[in-house]
Amino acid sequence: MTVMTDKALTKYDQFKITLRSDAVRERFQAILDERAEVFMSSLLSVVAGNQSLQNCNTGSILTSAAKAAILNLPIEPSLGFAYIVPFKTEATFILGYKGYIQLAIRTSAYDAINATEIYEGEQIIENRLTGEISLNGNRSGDEVIGYAAYFRLNNGFEKFKYMTVDEVHKHAKKYSKSYGNPKSAWTTNFDDMGKKTVIRLLLSKYGLLSINMQDADISLIPSDDNGRLTEPEELVVPAFEEIVEGEAVDASQNDEDAILQAVVDAGLSVNIHAAKKALAKIKLPHDTPEKAVEVMTYYRGFRDMGGISAQAAKQVNEGNVPK
Repeated sequence: MTVMTDKALTKYDQFKITLRSDAVRERFQAILDERAEVFMSSLLSVVAGNQSLQNCNTGSILTSAAKAAILNLPIEPSLGFAYIVPFKTEATFILGYKGYIQLAIRTSAYDAINATEIYEGEQIIENRLTGEISLNGNRSGDEVIGYAAYFRLNNGFEKFKYMTVDEVHKHAKKYSKSYGNPKSAWTTNFDDMGKKTVIRLLLSKYGLLSINMQDADISLIPSDDNGRLTEPEELVVPAFEEIVEGEAVDASQNDEDAILQAVVDAGLSVNIHAAKKALAKIKLPHDTPEKAVEVMTYYRGFRDMGGISAQAAKQVNEGNVPK
């Protein structure tokens, strides 16, 4: 009989062995009880279908899965409740817009709650004094022009939130690391991200959310790079605000990419390669998208005044500002 060695195991095989170990199985059963097997099978399916997740640290995948389990939300991406998203070698738990609605419904405090696309031909009228919005007009096409969220509590209290497509883009560009990445949900499923944005902003400011946390001190057993079990590692369950405030990120975009993309998006360079070349000449700090855009704005200003690349960089490095 041939025995499979560690070297023959794929990363998915290693993860599967860890997940099916008695130690990990017991921890998920402590959270989910009889639902544990279905959830763990779903987790295997999610990891099997995502090569980037298979390259992530096993402990981070288990921790992300445990957060979804604690919230009692499914992690199948197609359902839109919760996601386990790879970021470099770490997995991150992301709450979907349907997840926000589900946590709101669990409070039993809502008479109505929804998030929806607004299409061309439809018109949103907003009362700035009361915050109330109304929908007029008739849909005349398939183009989405905005996103709206609404809830009404059982006691009659109600709130609305509307953002145009442009406003959602600006919000995403400012707050989401993955915005502009061709593999992120902002590119592949913008409508869901738009609805998530309005429902999240509405509920976080005015709404009520609830989770049923059966156990706030649960240990999971991660594996090493070869799939072998290591010493127990405490799974520290984060504060509720930390669980629901995540934004989707992607393994294919690192910090430098985000900085360079911000410069391109601001219209200060034709592509990320040109942006990288220009920033290499600038000695002033530019380690964040905001700082990079600021120094590149000055650099671009001196270039537009007729200066060559080296002269423009010299002016910026000396702290001068184009007039």
